Amino acid sequence: MSVIVIDGDQVWGASSGLIYSLIENFISIVGDKDYLIKFKESYDNGYRIVYLNESSDQELEEFLKLLKQYINNRRDEIFEKTDRERNIIRDSLLGLASLVEDALVKRKAG
Repeated sequence: MSVIVIDGDQVWGASSGLIYSLIENFISIVGDKDYLIKFKESYDNGYRIVYLNESSDQELEEFLKLLKQYINNRRDEIFEKTDRERNIIRDSLLGLASLVEDALVKRKAG
């Protein structure tokens, strides 16, 4: 189990494999961005937490964009499970996207 700290008390959890897959996929799309490399190195060193709350607004926006692409474009590859499992994973990722969107709105308002 791993977690992503989104904003203060907002935390999202999932399997370590899923979160690591997100990070690797994002790096393959946008390259070695500092914040993504920091996340990857944290995992490579055995820490199972991503501090998204320490990212800039621009990085958070990019993370959200990449997350939405991941959900929409890698559906067949990522969700090679039963329909029930696929729906649980997809709903969980959509929940993460919603939390990130809320954090962005909160940051811009505050």
